[in-house]
Amino acid sequence: AGILNKKLIDEEQMLFTQNASYVFFPVDISVDYENLQVNLIGERTTYVSGKAVSTVKEGYRIGFNSKGARP
Repeated sequence: AGILNKKLIDEEQMLFTQNASYVFFPVDISVDYENLQVNLIGERTTYVSGKAVSTVKEGYRIGFNSKGARP
């Protein structure tokens, strides 16, 4: 969690100093039950001072585990 936490804090500081923000709009979601993963494909729009300045296609993969789970 340390690396992800640092990345998120750094990104938060960058957005704050640039008066920027972004929003992610999912376009496609798929679930890989065998590997306990969710794949998200979508568009991330970046705003500076409230105006959209760019839109890019992005993907995210979220993984889960079942340690200690009951059947």
